[in-house]
Amino acid sequence: MSVFKVEQLRAVALMFLELNTLAVNICLVFFGFYDLLIGYLIFRSAFLPRILGVLMAFAGLGWLTFLSPPLASHLSPYNLSLASSQSYC
Repeated sequence: MSVFKVEQLRAVALMFLELNTLAVNICLVFFGFYDLLIGYLIFRSAFLPRILGVLMAFAGLGWLTFLSPPLASHLSPYNLSLASSQSYC
């Protein structure tokens, strides 16, 4: 590590922190698509109540707001409450 200067090490650390944020947002978007698909399948199912499918689809919509990080931060209390509703299904 003595090859790099302190400023360079800090810049690389900051770059990886920002990359981690982007990767988490991408992961949440894929999870939103997964929730929408599972919600649709539950809604069409005869075994589970349809309200669970609707709640799962709403949770997917909550996670899909992370497609646009400024929109997700603007809708922060609402989209997180929608997205966390799936844990109660």
